[in-house]
Amino acid sequence: METKSYSIIGTLSYVEYDGKMWFPSVNWNGLFSCKYDGSEVAFHGTFPDESPIQEVLYYDVRKVGDYLIFAPHGASAISLYNVVEKSFEKIEIKDTFEGKKREYYDHLLKFWRTVVVGKNVYFFGYSYPAIIKLNIESKELTYIDGWIDDSVYMSIQEENGIPFKGFFGDGTVIIDQTKILVPVIWKSAVLCLDVNDNSFEIKDIKTSFDGIGGIARYHDCLVLVGRGKNTNRIAVWNMNDNSVDEIIIDDVDTWDPFYAPIIHNDRIILMPISARHSYVIDLSSKSAQINSTLEKYMVSDGTTNRMPWRTMAVSINKEFTVQFITGKDLMWHRWDCDKDECSDFFVEVNEGLREYEKHFFEECVSKNEIISESKLSLSSFLELI
Repeated sequence: METKSYSIIGTLSYVEYDGKMWFPSVNWNGLFSCKYDGSEVAFHGTFPDESPIQEVLYYDVRKVGDYLIFAPHGASAISLYNVVEKSFEKIEIKDTFEGKKREYYDHLLKFWRTVVVGKNVYFFGYSYPAIIKLNIESKELTYIDGWIDDSVYMSIQEENGIPFKGFFGDGTVIIDQTKILVPVIWKSAVLCLDVNDNSFEIKDIKTSFDGIGGIARYHDCLVLVGRGKNTNRIAVWNMNDNSVDEIIIDDVDTWDPFYAPIIHNDRIILMPISARHSYVIDLSSKSAQINSTLEKYMVSDGTTNRMPWRTMAVSINKEFTVQFITGKDLMWHRWDCDKDECSDFFVEVNEGLREYEKHFFEECVSKNEIISESKLSLSSFLELI
């Protein structure tokens, strides 16, 4: 059977249900599941009322009971999928704003991360100028936007001298099931949201960063990665006395180098968004090393990358296996960080391809655009004309 490049799919986030990974494809519109070795791939349908061929429709995915909840990135609305009933549901969100909110809102970059507390799912805006709280039982939406005003946008542009890059970063920390800490990108701070009354406090942290790109908890501290300038380091913020300790990492010079830190056995694992390497930091010696096992996956082979991120869908499970996808080729990897061993696989689909091919062909023809074989195989093109 012919292998089509676009039949190899990836995702930006997945969730476990009944021993399998469930995820929206990052390549085009489709919900899939598979086992943790990439086998038994199943297609569960396309998300209704969304473009069949658009990339990155959804970013984060969460599970509450039998519901899967999808945070819209380029999609127009929040999507739910009931695994038992095999049904999709769409929850419309506000999409019209005024002033600076309208000027900087990008409908293709709505949300990045979400978090579940009880029966509520919290969506933290990337360019979307609000935090949305969804009650999964009533389907009621609450908009929390008192934290944003024009000064937020001005602080990003004038004080830092860099263009607007988003509101909230990667990683969340839940304290006593009553407070959510989320990193603030526009300055060196975290937002603390009280889930009981939706009140919030923005806590400034004295780091060298322009903004905070990701957080993870380590005892009574938060480990922080930065955004903007001086991202060649991590910061450890003691939440009790507000002290900050920074650990330098060589050879990092990008605006958004890493996802939220992964912490295991007094080691910090940094997986790259745009940085050239993955790192392991020993907290006792405060030393950072490039991981040699993962290094071969980080190196570009000179071909065009499938996706712009060096790694994607980064997570760690209870067996201390770090899973990630490389953006250059959409290969999935499972790294045992104790044994320092890595296995890899591709997720290849057959179901759902025909619908994608048909819509892609029709859109290219209607716009009189050149069709790339990376998006539509020659054999499928000949069948469709």
